[in-house]
Amino acid sequence: MSSHPFEILGRNIKQERIHQNMTQEQLSEKVGISAVFLSQIENNRKVPSLETVYKIASCLGITMEKVFQGDYVSTPNIDQRIEVLLRDKSEREKQVLFDIMNYIAHVKWENIEASSSEDEDGHFVAPNGEVWINKADWLEYTKNQMNSSQIKEQED
Repeated sequence: MSSHPFEILGRNIKQERIHQNMTQEQLSEKVGISAVFLSQIENNRKVPSLETVYKIASCLGITMEKVFQGDYVSTPNIDQRIEVLLRDKSEREKQVLFDIMNYIAHVKWENIEASSSEDEDGHFVAPNGEVWINKADWLEYTKNQMNSSQIKEQED
């Protein structure tokens, strides 16, 4: 039986942190979150943002895939993995996941990662040179811009 992805996430973070002989305090300090929040993530009581998961994975030196690795990841075919993930979801949850996948499909992630950077204050510098407090704010702005342009295209 497959576990909930966030249960898997918490378990994998805890196992990797312990494997690296790191305390919750040490990891949370590196990530920039409280030890209490990290404990809640590890014990499946809080769901972190994707940005926080990425920071945790980076600080542990593991991939995002490894963070979420569970029954559905061990299935070899991507279509089957998606099917397993969607199996117990409501229609609304499926729609939200579809919207996220659709959004990601329209963003050139490789170009963003390759052409973005951080300035000396740790702010995110977008590919066009704009400086943002963080990448999440820039991604939200980009998503809104894409939605606006799609609406405009439909009106034309």
